[in-house]
Amino acid sequence: MRLAVHLLGPPSVEHDGVAAAPPRGKKVWAVLAYLLRAEAPVSRERLASLLFADADDPLGALRWNLAELRRLLGDSTQLRGEPLVLTPPADATVDVDQVLRGTWRQALSLETIGQVFLEGLNFPGAAAFEAWLLTERRHLANASAGVMREAVVGRIAAGAAEDAVLVARKLVQIDPLEEAYHALLIRSLAATGDRASAQEQFESCRTLLMAELGVRPGPDVLNAVDAPTASVSMTSVGGRASARAQLDAGQAAIAAGVVDAGLECLRRAVAEAEPLRETPLQAQALLALGSSLIHSLRGRDEEGSIALHQAIAAGTESGMASLVAAARRELGYVEMLRARYDRAHTWLAEALDAAADDVGEQAAIRAVLGACWSDTAHYPAAMEQLEQAIALAEESQSHRQVAFAS
Repeated sequence: MRLAVHLLGPPSVEHDGVAAAPPRGKKVWAVLAYLLRAEAPVSRERLASLLFADADDPLGALRWNLAELRRLLGDSTQLRGEPLVLTPPADATVDVDQVLRGTWRQALSLETIGQVFLEGLNFPGAAAFEAWLLTERRHLANASAGVMREAVVGRIAAGAAEDAVLVARKLVQIDPLEEAYHALLIRSLAATGDRASAQEQFESCRTLLMAELGVRPGPDVLNAVDAPTASVSMTSVGGRASARAQLDAGQAAIAAGVVDAGLECLRRAVAEAEPLRETPLQAQALLALGSSLIHSLRGRDEEGSIALHQAIAAGTESGMASLVAAARRELGYVEMLRARYDRAHTWLAEALDAAADDVGEQAAIRAVLGACWSDTAHYPAAMEQLEQAIALAEESQSHRQVAFAS
C-alpha cells in the first residue's frame, strides 16, 4: 500500500488514497512530526522528556504512542531501535519533504501547500516541544512561501502567466504585508498583458503599506510595475551577429560597472536571438541577463529569476549542461540570500548533477554550498565544501573563484 503523510494543515495519513483512522491521542502526531523532521535518530529518553515529562511513566507513555504510530503507518514502515529510526517505504510521500526538497511542481501539487504545520494541535504540557513546534511552523511557512514564489517565477518564465496570477494571489492572502508577494502578483498580472489590473494591485499595495506600516513600496514593487507584458520579444533586425554583439557588449558593460546600459544590451540579445530560434545563444543571453540582475541591482531578483528559469529551459533544449548548472546555481544563490536554505540546497544539488565534469562550475557551486552550511552553523560541512571549492578552483585555474571560496 502506498503511504502518504500529510503534516501541513490538520494532520492525516492515507494508504492507497484512503484515509487511515486517526490515532488515539494527539501526541502520536507530535511523535511522528518530530521523528520525520529530526536531522538524526532520536533517543527514546529525549522524546519521552520532550512530550511525556508529566506522565507517571514517561517511557511507558512513549511506548504506547509508538504502538499507535506503528498502527497508523502500517507494516510497510519501520519504526524501531535505540535511538529511534523511522523508515517509511521508498514510495511514501511526505508533504513537508516535498515542500523542502522537491521541485516546485511537486510542492504545488499538494492541496495543503501554505497551511500550518500540525494545524489545530498544541501541547501546553510540553513546553520544550511547543518551542520546537513554533520554530518548525515558521520554518515551513517560509519554505512553503519560497516554493510558491518559485512556482510563480517558473510559470511566468514558461509563458503561463494566468497560472502565476493564481499562485501569487494565494501568497498575498497568506501575508498581505509582504511586499515581495505583491511584487510577484503585479509582475504576474503585467505578464498576462493586463496592465490595468497590475496598476490597480500596485495602488492597493501602496495604500495598504502606508496605512499599516507607514512606508512606501520598495524597489521590488516599483520594478514590478514596469515589468514586461511577456517574455522579451521583438523582430530580429540584425540576425545572429547582432545578437552576439549585444551579448558581448552587455557583458562588457556589466563588468565595467555600467549596469543599466549593460542590462539593455543583454535584453536586446535575448530578443534578437528568440525569433531566430538561436536557442543556444538565447540561453547564454538569458543566463547573463539573469545573473546580472540578481548580482547588480537591488529589487531585480524576481526578473532575474525569471530569466534564469528561461535559461534552464533553453539550455536543456540545447544540451548545454554547464549552462543549466550555472543557472541552477544562481537560483540557489537567490534562495540563500532569502535565508531559504532548504530550497537553496535543492537547487545546488540539481546544479551539481548538471555540472558533470565541469570543474570550474563545480567549484562555484560548492562555494555557495559552503556559504549555506556556514550560515546555518554547520561548520564542518561548510569547511568540507569550501575546501573542495578551493581545490577545484585551483584545478580550473580560476583565481577569482579561489578568492571567493577562501
